[in-house]
Amino acid sequence: MEFNARIDKKSGKLRITDRSIFDQYIAEEAAKNHDYLYKVEITRLSKAKSREQENFRWGVMYPEVLKGLKDVGYKEVRTKDDVHEIVKNLFLKKDIVNETTGEVMTIPDTTKNLSVEREQEFQEDIRLWASEFLGISLSEPNEQKNIF
Repeated sequence: MEFNARIDKKSGKLRITDRSIFDQYIAEEAAKNHDYLYKVEITRLSKAKSREQENFRWGVMYPEVLKGLKDVGYKEVRTKDDVHEIVKNLFLKKDIVNETTGEVMTIPDTTKNLSVEREQEFQEDIRLWASEFLGISLSEPNEQKNIF
C-alpha cells in the first residue's frame, strides 16, 4: 500500500496526506493480529505542474489550437474543453489491464497529476502537432504576439 506525504519544513515532521485512510489501513492490519515486519520506503515525487503552466495551456495554447482546428474544418470542436479532450486522447494515453483476462484497453489519462517535466513534454507535443497538423505556430511562454 502506498501513501503520499509531505515534510513540514518548520517541524521537520512527515505529514501523511490522507491520514484517515492511512490510520484505517494500520488499524485493519493491527486487527489481523499478525506479527509481520513492514517495510516503509520514502521516495521523493516529482514536483507537480505549476499553476502558471496550466494557465498557459488553457488560456493561450487551447484557444490557439481551437482556432486552428476550426480553420482547417473541424467545426464541431467548439470549446477549450473539446480541445483538452482531443489533446489528451492524442498525447496522454494510459493502458488499463483486465486482471481476469489480461486484455489491455488504452484510455486518455488525466492532466491532474502531471509533473512539471511531463507538463512541458505535453505542451511540446501539442506545439509540434499543431505545427504539423494545423500548420500553426503556437505561442511560447513569455512570448509576446501581435494579435491584430
